[in-house]
Amino acid sequence: MMTETLADLSANVIHPARHDRELYQPATAGCGTFVLDFIVGTTNRSESTAIGHSVARRAWVFPSLWVFIGFVSAVDAYLTVRFQAHLPFEEQNPISLVVLSLSDWNPAQFIGLKYMGSTLVLGILTALYARNPRLGFTVTSAVAAFQFGLLCYLVL
Repeated sequence: MMTETLADLSANVIHPARHDRELYQPATAGCGTFVLDFIVGTTNRSESTAIGHSVARRAWVFPSLWVFIGFVSAVDAYLTVRFQAHLPFEEQNPISLVVLSLSDWNPAQFIGLKYMGSTLVLGILTALYARNPRLGFTVTSAVAAFQFGLLCYLVL
């Protein structure tokens, strides 16, 4: 039977941003406060209230960058399918050319490899951010900037 409450479950959660790996003790003001406290890394309500909405807005930056990276990967895969007849003439990535030529210019394996690579990168970024938020955010920002350049190159 699942009779544990949120407080019972959250008392055993290790806070990922703390290097000393103390057990996280949540605020008792409800689930919304618990989530904000968990994201911010505070343990008392007055501290999380003093931090305010700017931290809650900042907490959405990493997930937004992460989704943007996935979006650009999806647009790239869509364009590969949409213009597959032009791939032998228009593709400029030498690794892509090798993969496509090995599969007789059928983009199925190529898109599968793209999907696997994107999933791997997004997973690594998530793990890196969970382990070290500052480094994870920096690396994710760099990848998102590269993806923005790629999107501009593909669309413009």
